[in-house]
Amino acid sequence: MAHRAALYKPKTVKLYCTSLRAFFRFLRLTGEIELPLEDAVPAVPHWSLSAVPKYLREEQVTAFLSSFNVNTLVGLRGRAMALLMVTVGLRAGEVANLKLDDIDWRKSSMRLGKTKSRRIDYLPLTTKAGEALATYLKRRPPTGTRHVFVSLTTPVGRPMTTSAVSIAMRRAFAHCFPGEPAHGTHVLRHTLATGMLGKGATFKEIADILRHQNIETTAIYAKVDLKGLTRVALPWPEVMP
Repeated sequence: MAHRAALYKPKTVKLYCTSLRAFFRFLRLTGEIELPLEDAVPAVPHWSLSAVPKYLREEQVTAFLSSFNVNTLVGLRGRAMALLMVTVGLRAGEVANLKLDDIDWRKSSMRLGKTKSRRIDYLPLTTKAGEALATYLKRRPPTGTRHVFVSLTTPVGRPMTTSAVSIAMRRAFAHCFPGEPAHGTHVLRHTLATGMLGKGATFKEIADILRHQNIETTAIYAKVDLKGLTRVALPWPEVMP
């Protein structure tokens, strides 16, 4: 378990521990073992909102968006999806579920159906994301679905799933940042929130864009607000200037 804990996130390690305890209990019930080995499986501490959110620096965002080959339809689709996440804050599932009828081109806005927040939200459509969407849609293969993003492999034209969106972004990260730890799609939402905070946005404004139901969820970004933290830091008497 100590070896596994060094390879995976705490949430994943906790799942391993739970499974291992259940397995040991099963072995005891079936008479395969006598000792309560489940008691030897260590507990994994994992407190809510304890981690520091990972995000991309401005130059990394530029490099990531520039890594998509816009001469191909796959590249156009990938760049459009990435821009929706990093400039609007969409989740992978919201990107997958986005439909043509949800986009109001005249008002530069989008309507998000009931997903994680279980409500209908409206978000601004940024210029960069709108232009990338329009360019992709002009070359999107013929399909009967109203979903914006569709598969480009056989069978062509079926709606993309949440996992397909996540896989596409992970592949793009691996291509742009070879040798670095893999990033999930949430790093793009974290990047948007961190950038807004650096430009003076309030936690309430960030929560509205990210559609957090609890403001405490947004407060985690205070950990990366280094300028703000320096203003509230107390002097340390033992440290001489």
